[in-house]
Amino acid sequence: MKKVRKAEGDIFKVPLDETYHTYAVSLLHPLFGFFDARTSKEIEPEEIEKSAIIFSVWVMDYAAKDGLWTKIGRTENFLDYKRDHRVFKQDVLSGRITSYCDRDGSEFPIDYETACNMEAAAVWDPHHVEERLRDHFAGKSNRWVESLRPRQGNS
Repeated sequence: MKKVRKAEGDIFKVPLDETYHTYAVSLLHPLFGFFDARTSKEIEPEEIEKSAIIFSVWVMDYAAKDGLWTKIGRTENFLDYKRDHRVFKQDVLSGRITSYCDRDGSEFPIDYETACNMEAAAVWDPHHVEERLRDHFAGKSNRWVESLRPRQGNS
């Protein structure tokens, strides 16, 4: 199988089940933004761009490279989106919570409430992202998001 090259701005079709799919845009590697666009029809990139990005997370390379998600086009509209993407990290032993920027490696302490409004520093398996998307469109909480929530404690 031919490996797919991925660049910032590439748009990918993300399958949700046998009928529906959504779309994602490749951002600063390995970050993807996922559009609020559940559909059974093919949508042109110009239309996809009009949808909101509902969340952005780091995703394992094989989602795009191995063709699990199909590259369908390209956009220039999101090249600066989340350029300073920040996630939270929590030390397992001390409970200390920090904000981390993947672009420059900067890290500083934050409180629990701030971390609750951020994504965890985690690289997602594409199948877990697809499950999260299905749960989002069904209006349900997602077990993977819940498992990554910060713990309140010694921060």
